[in-house]
Amino acid sequence: MRNDLLAQIVIASGGTVTNKDDRNALLSDWLAAVESPPTYVYALKSSAYDHAELSTEVTLPDDGIISFSFYVVESSNVDYLFRSTTESYIYYRQSDGRFRVVTDDGRIFNFYGSILPLNKVSTVQLNFFDGGVDMYLNNEFYATRLGSHTTFTVGQIGEGISTFGVTIGNLASYPLLTDSAAGTNQFDMISSNNLTFVNLKNPLDENDYIEVVDND
Repeated sequence: MRNDLLAQIVIASGGTVTNKDDRNALLSDWLAAVESPPTYVYALKSSAYDHAELSTEVTLPDDGIISFSFYVVESSNVDYLFRSTTESYIYYRQSDGRFRVVTDDGRIFNFYGSILPLNKVSTVQLNFFDGGVDMYLNNEFYATRLGSHTTFTVGQIGEGISTFGVTIGNLASYPLLTDSAAGTNQFDMISSNNLTFVNLKNPLDENDYIEVVDND
């Protein structure tokens, strides 16, 4: 392809031609024009609140899916990603990489050895099926734990750990986020449930947020 045609493609793609006589530069200009720039959202740090509480608890069927993201920091504590007034909860302990999943009937599923990168966002998906639970970490299959169980209920989100990007069954939300453009708090809902942030810091400042790439 001639350089002049490649330059026209760069311009048509919304890019800028840096050197019309350099083919490699033109190719770089074209790639820069078509690549999607990252967009950012901002998750509240766990230090800014105790936990987020749903006005009405949401129960996942015994064959449903829950997915979420969380920010991993060094800790020897048991940090609760989800809790409820039933037996259900999910915690993560960074010191030994243990996820514990407990369903409404008290059935315990332990996933060991998942030492995740510190000071980074990790994503988790749990697929509940008749006879067990599949776990995916950062979009890759991690392990299966077998055992009969009932439903899983969510009432609280995050306690000691920043938890966001939550999907419960087909009920999706991004709680604990702010609108990066407006710079104002934007607390979404799950299944028309209000989220109350217990002991939320007031006022919040830029040090209370974690920058998260979100190009979904």
